[in-house]
Amino acid sequence: MIQNIRIGPCDHKSVWLVLLILQLTAIALVIGSIFSPEWATTDDGNFGLFKCDSSCSESNYKEQRKLSCSQYDFSEDFESINTQNTLESACKMFENLESAFYAYIICAGGSLLFSLTWVASVLTFCSRKATYSCGIIFGSLSLISQILGVAFWLSESNTKFSSCSDFPVNGTTPELCASNGIRVAIAAACVYLILLLAYIVLGNKVKTQLLLAESREKRINSVAPENSSLPEKIKSKQEF
Repeated sequence: MIQNIRIGPCDHKSVWLVLLILQLTAIALVIGSIFSPEWATTDDGNFGLFKCDSSCSESNYKEQRKLSCSQYDFSEDFESINTQNTLESACKMFENLESAFYAYIICAGGSLLFSLTWVASVLTFCSRKATYSCGIIFGSLSLISQILGVAFWLSESNTKFSSCSDFPVNGTTPELCASNGIRVAIAAACVYLILLLAYIVLGNKVKTQLLLAESREKRINSVAPENSSLPEKIKSKQEF
């Protein structure tokens, strides 16, 4: 029988339990970022850009984009050039936010799917199945997907982490300030990175001990049948 595998003073299953809890934390952060109502703000909250009408996953800035773009189209005949330019900037801002969020949703969805597969590989690893390489693959895919989602959102929405510039009045795309949603998304990526590094280090130790334990058990099993036949050989010699 294979002896318990230990990582330092702890049984390896307790270590995997901690990693599973962190994996679920990362998944919760990704889901929380998707449903966060506030992703970006402008310098003075122009056009109500503090939050989506409902959660961003539901409205995705669509209503704001429709309203601001229709106001811009309507203003071409009735408003001053400054008002037209401001409305044009608002229209571009919500168009970019909408496309940025679609890109993030796709990447975050992939990250969640890969994460669930990673969780399954850790669970099978706990039961002494050699799924170490599988865990590295899907852990890396989870991290990469989340990082890509964050990068796409930041670049497409023109969002910065420094102080916001004044809302433009010349029709250009506004520079936005990052808010809760994107910060939660970045936190999820950080947790994935820590998890992956911990999984690689600890998993390699467990894999090595698993292979040694299995090799030891095979040697014991191969020797056992020979030892079991010794009493019969001794008895036959005595009778002879």
